Amino acid sequence: MRIILTSLPYYSHLVPVVVPVAHALRRAGHTVAVATAPYMASELSRHCVEHLPLPNVQTLEQLLAAPRSSPAPACPERKGKPPRTPRAPARIPVR
Repeated sequence: MRIILTSLPYYSHLVPVVVPVAHALRRAGHTVAVATAPYMASELSRHCVEHLPLPNVQTLEQLLAAPRSSPAPACPERKGKPPRTPRAPARIPVR
């Protein structure tokens, strides 16, 4: 089976987690490649894992430096409605 793993382009995500999974899958007879940012190619090569470079992947520094022009997709603006107020947690009687 051909398997593509993906990873954030950070050493702490790639090497301790994804690389061992790629090696285990290869030992099990699968063809494995990791899709991540182009600048991770040398790290994957060092660990003998095929690399599929993903275009337009920003570094963490680039993401943090870029101003946000729109709200996060998971938190759409509620036009015309007041913001929700958090509810107090339910009290569970203790006996």
